[in-house]
Amino acid sequence: MKIKLGRRFPLPFYLPDKRVFVPFKMRKPKLAGDKTYGYVDLNSIKSTSTFGRGIFLNILASETIALYNTPEVVRNIINLGREIEYQINRSPETEPEKVYAAMKILIDKLFKIEGLLSDQSLTIS
Repeated sequence: MKIKLGRRFPLPFYLPDKRVFVPFKMRKPKLAGDKTYGYVDLNSIKSTSTFGRGIFLNILASETIALYNTPEVVRNIINLGREIEYQINRSPETEPEKVYAAMKILIDKLFKIEGLLSDQSLTIS
């Protein structure tokens, strides 16, 4: 999924029953390297709200959870989760769609290799 999304940890994930879980910073770190992320079922999110500089997640159980992400990051995480939900619930890809997706990945990799090679040729000279 990391390659498909073009992102690093923390990533949303989904279960075989197609529930998508999205990561949010749930607390301040206690130690260096302390992972502060918790995952929330995307379908349990009712809305978000802001108060001052804080952002809160309102979930279906009439609970409110304070988050330590910025409002923009929270919106992006929820949108990413919705995109994953769409992808796993849509009909299977047709053969041409699979070929197109594979070609797109291959072309992206070739451009990256080309960039690395051109960077090396500049430093070697």
